[in-house]
Amino acid sequence: MNYEYLETLRKNHPAWRLLSADSAPLVISFLERTFIQGSMRSIKESLIEEKLDDFLIHIRSIYGEDLFPRKSSEYLDDWSESSRGWVRKYYPGTGDEAEYDITPAAEKAIEWIRSFEKKEFVGTESRLLLIFSMLRELVNSTERDPEKRIAELERRKEELDCEIEDIRSGKITSFDSRQIRENLWRIEEEIRNLMSDFREVEENFRVLDRRTREKIATSTLGKSEILDEIFNDQDTIEQSEQGKSFAAFWVFLMSRNRQDELDQNAGKILKLDCVKETGGSQTIQSMKYNLLDAGDRAKKTLGNLNEQLRTFLDEKLWLDNKRIMDLIKSVEEKALEIRNNPPKGNDFFAIDSLAPEIVLPMERILFTPPGKPPLFNEKLTEGVADNAPEALYSQHYVDEARLRENIRIILADKSQVSLKEIGEIEPFKKGLSEIIAYMAIASREDNFIIDDSAAEKIKYLDRDVLKIISLPKVIFTK
Repeated sequence: MNYEYLETLRKNHPAWRLLSADSAPLVISFLERTFIQGSMRSIKESLIEEKLDDFLIHIRSIYGEDLFPRKSSEYLDDWSESSRGWVRKYYPGTGDEAEYDITPAAEKAIEWIRSFEKKEFVGTESRLLLIFSMLRELVNSTERDPEKRIAELERRKEELDCEIEDIRSGKITSFDSRQIRENLWRIEEEIRNLMSDFREVEENFRVLDRRTREKIATSTLGKSEILDEIFNDQDTIEQSEQGKSFAAFWVFLMSRNRQDELDQNAGKILKLDCVKETGGSQTIQSMKYNLLDAGDRAKKTLGNLNEQLRTFLDEKLWLDNKRIMDLIKSVEEKALEIRNNPPKGNDFFAIDSLAPEIVLPMERILFTPPGKPPLFNEKLTEGVADNAPEALYSQHYVDEARLRENIRIILADKSQVSLKEIGEIEPFKKGLSEIIAYMAIASREDNFIIDDSAAEKIKYLDRDVLKIISLPKVIFTK
């Protein structure tokens, strides 16, 4: 961190501006109480103005009526200006009332101020155990030698076996109240940091969405070039370490088993006596819902980008069609103008050729007289075929239109049907040829499935002889 970098931060970063502002105690105390302690992701304009009014009344009753004389709406508008950047004012997808949310920069400043508070105790043991656990997990996960990984697993297995034997013999070791409070404080701190990180991820997605709108509004490039730049920016975020980490988090949190485990563990912690004595932990109690809400907001922000791309494509298509219709209309108007007074000359309309035409006289093909076909005067006689001609009379035609109609009628009452079930409802009259025709239909349609991993046995009659054939499972769906 050199001097120039710090000077730029002091002048431009919202967190630094907040810490150096005269009204910093008011802004930080109100935002911390409203958003951080209340675990609020967004608040409607009317509600936050009411909360700020109550907070200002409380401050003025203690320090005098002349302190902070402006209205709550004026303070909120000032805090949301780009020159401040402490809260974000926006309009949600539904409704016409604005909402407010704290910015990541303001939250960083608040967390830094919170670090000044004198703690009841410093959780050195839990942090050291966490460091050892993370180092052990990192080493084990990066080890590529199978023998070493197996040896480590065997060592951990021995430790678990010893612990099980101790429990069976009555030697049960558990955390005391100090260790419980220390780990609980550590968990709450990590939850607050995680919620703060979510605002940072959501802010990155909003910046990408804003940059996309600016490109669409100001760029003179073609549709394909704009989309290429936008998709590259989106891929950069999704393929970054932050994007991959968020995607892995969302998949992990969406697991029903993980959610149930989170609820059960949180419920057990809140029932501990030492936790009840401190009034419980609101952070742990509302952890799952706050994480789901924060992750959902980040996903919706990324979804707004996709919606913006769809709107851009629709508008470009409409403009292209409008341009074509304007050209057609102009041609029709010109034709009507000269309808009663057509041009006298033959060369009244011309269009540039797409490429020059080169015609060389010597490239012309010389005349070639047609040849006369040879005629034979031999008398035709009746011959005898080498093979029996009965096969010509035993051929039959498989009507695919009728087979498709059979599929449509059967699917009228079902969502899907297999080829075997079709044969049971409508027997195969043309034998193996009809079965092959059904499979040909399935191979040409996207909503029909041929599952090579599963097989089914299909019965059919061939000259009054029952036969069975094993084929890949064919499923016809609506």
